[in-house]
Amino acid sequence: MVWLDTIINVVWPIITAVAPIIFGVGLLWLRSQFPTRSDFEGLISRVGQMASDAALDRQRLNQLARDSEGSPTRLELLEKMSSLASEMAQVQATNKAIQRQLTTQNDYLHTLIEKGLK
Repeated sequence: MVWLDTIINVVWPIITAVAPIIFGVGLLWLRSQFPTRSDFEGLISRVGQMASDAALDRQRLNQLARDSEGSPTRLELLEKMSSLASEMAQVQATNKAIQRQLTTQNDYLHTLIEKGLK
């Protein structure tokens, strides 16, 4: 049992001094192997953003699919043409009003120039 006494008296103090250091290094290494809570929360928010982006993309794709299902019917084309015709009529009316204003201003300027030259 002398060898047991030798182990207890010589090796045991060395083991008790080195073991906490080894366990501490092991715990630090394990801590570095797992994500932190802030990393996890950031990942959750990123996944949520990606899910909402995917929903928007899916909605856009559905709209494109509906738009490209077929060419417009004759009725749809006539409706679009009538709306364009009404818009063109409004533009022409505005154009005529502006033309009248410009003509009036031009007449005023000519009158002023004639009176200024005499």
